[in-house]
Amino acid sequence: MKNDFSMEYKKWLHIAGNIAGCPQGAKMAVCPHCATYHVGFQYFGDPDSRMGFLRVWCNNCLYGIVVSRVAIPPDAPMHSWRDPMPEGLVPEYFIVEPC
Repeated sequence: MKNDFSMEYKKWLHIAGNIAGCPQGAKMAVCPHCATYHVGFQYFGDPDSRMGFLRVWCNNCLYGIVVSRVAIPPDAPMHSWRDPMPEGLVPEYFIVEPC
């Protein structure tokens, strides 16, 4: 099982990298866990520096990752970590960890 999650984590990182390059591309991302097109994401960070972290998940199987210390693209949706998180912004999901 350890190797399965390690490979899955790498695939999630690839998706996160694609989102960083083109946030609209998440609509075409295939979930590494269930192979559906239901990938969602949300940046959280500082509005002034546009630095923060990225949460990426699948709305179908509720698996995903969290990537910290990322530069948030100017055109990407970002939620300030100074503000309370609105209910339903990010679902509760299983975080795949690197093994």
